[in-house]
Amino acid sequence: MRLSDADAGRWAAAALLRLIAAPSPSGREHPAVDEAERLAVELGLPVRRMPVAGCADNLLIGEQGPPALLLNAHTDTVTPSWPPESPRLEGGRVRGLGAVDDKGQIVTFLLALQIAGPVPGVALGLTVDEEDGGRGSRAMAAALRPPRVLVGEGTGLRIAEAECGHVEGTIRFHGTAVHGAYAEPRGNPIHDAARLLAGLDAEPLAPPDLVKVVAREIQGGGEMNVSPAGVRMELHAKVLPGADAGGFAAALERRVAATGGEVAFVEVIGAFAPRAPSPLAALLAAEVGAGAERLLMPAWTDAHNFVEVSGSDVVVFGPGSLLDAHRPGESIAVDEMVQAARAIGRMIEDTEVAV
Repeated sequence: MRLSDADAGRWAAAALLRLIAAPSPSGREHPAVDEAERLAVELGLPVRRMPVAGCADNLLIGEQGPPALLLNAHTDTVTPSWPPESPRLEGGRVRGLGAVDDKGQIVTFLLALQIAGPVPGVALGLTVDEEDGGRGSRAMAAALRPPRVLVGEGTGLRIAEAECGHVEGTIRFHGTAVHGAYAEPRGNPIHDAARLLAGLDAEPLAPPDLVKVVAREIQGGGEMNVSPAGVRMELHAKVLPGADAGGFAAALERRVAATGGEVAFVEVIGAFAPRAPSPLAALLAAEVGAGAERLLMPAWTDAHNFVEVSGSDVVVFGPGSLLDAHRPGESIAVDEMVQAARAIGRMIEDTEVAV
């Protein structure tokens, strides 16, 4: 479809404002699923609902058989701990919860389908539960088994064909609450937690360039004159390709036990990287331009499930930055959405994609 940049931008901004106005925290995505379906129907695109046990429905837009190329974005957002702002267009940017992660990606893909027109073998799959358990993408990967998947996330128009893994755990240290006058460093769980963190810096469990460990939260104590009875710490390790997530988790469990604590793992997921250069990444890079930058995706995305379940050739790409997501003030530039949509639209017009 012939769309000027101005017309494309106006449509994208209006569509994104509608999607943001449909709240969709993980587990309660239904309003955004309904709104995305309305947007697709207005564009004359076929839509099929794909039920997901315990969740809202996934949506398959465009090609209704197993696609040769699946564009994927998720309809859910994080559950905010702050009052979400009303969606608005301001200074060429759309603002509101989900603008980047991931409703801006949904709109970018819908715009790309308008630009390319109907292409056999190409579908847009919208998944639920990405911010929580990833059940939507796991179900879609099992049902469709697409050979190529372009996952929409805020990469700043950089192309990611590899993604970090993650080890997340809750660590607890126990002590005895006593009068502060009788408190000693040994037996104080705050000191135990500090020794663990210092030890992980002094004697890393894996090469620091492959596993990056960060304490995200620590809680314990609270009374001026009382030694605390316990400490809880949330620890996160970003695991780069080449490192063993399971091996790191086992070593961490041993280190925590030796320090007097215990760990319960929330997530242990390895990184992925292509065994050979990604054909899909090459096709996309040709359309983005000679200066197309590459990125190691630092966050978990639905790409993991498409790699693990269906063995797909997966690339992560999209407008906006994850640095703007999961916080107040989330926003995305409309012109960057249009730029991304044009590159994707040109790519899916290429007959190579659908074979």
